[in-house]
Amino acid sequence: MGAATLARASDLLLLGAAAAYGEHDAGVYRSKAAPPRPIDPAVLDRMRSPPETAPVREGCDAGGILNVPEASRSYSSVWRNDSVGTGHARSALDSEQAWSSLHGSHGQWMLMDLGAAVLVHGVVTQGRADAYQWVTSYRLELYLDRPPARLTAWSRVPGNVDHNTRVHGVLRHPRLARYVLVRPLTWMGHMSMRAAVLTCADAAATAAAREDPWQRREALIRGHPITQLN
Repeated sequence: MGAATLARASDLLLLGAAAAYGEHDAGVYRSKAAPPRPIDPAVLDRMRSPPETAPVREGCDAGGILNVPEASRSYSSVWRNDSVGTGHARSALDSEQAWSSLHGSHGQWMLMDLGAAVLVHGVVTQGRADAYQWVTSYRLELYLDRPPARLTAWSRVPGNVDHNTRVHGVLRHPRLARYVLVRPLTWMGHMSMRAAVLTCADAAATAAAREDPWQRREALIRGHPITQLN
């Protein structure tokens, strides 16, 4: 069979897959392999992981998971341009779906506004609840002021290995931040994720960090314009 015949056969298979799986899946999976079907809800319920306790790191007397409200999240793009808190723009931990980017390319991001500067020591992530889509690695960026302000710290973090298990991306040292930005680097199926922020629940430690000029101005110290945490 010649190369032209093989190419035509592959194109016909792709068109068949698009018709079978609908507009969303046809747009998400731009490969010549048929996309996986959405997960059956009954199977999904059996696969859900139980709640986990956030890990405690040095400098955090108590660990907490801050599941930022949907209204305090923003995105570089959203599949079908869904409004925040609806459809493909529901990225809270354990939400019914996930954030799914409109574009399957680097440069996409999810931003969480914590409302005030707190000590952050990582994030906890999941993939998309109702499909086999997840982020396998990402760049975590912390800011005191809304991006594109000067970075406080950043780290490249391993992500998920399935669509639903919680994975903690824990930093070596907590840093003071109000804005937590997640930039997906690699992904499975499509760029889809749910996330929450790991914080230090100790009010005294957070207050001390707010008064610490090294914590607040770390990004401006000569020779240390950006601190890599891991």
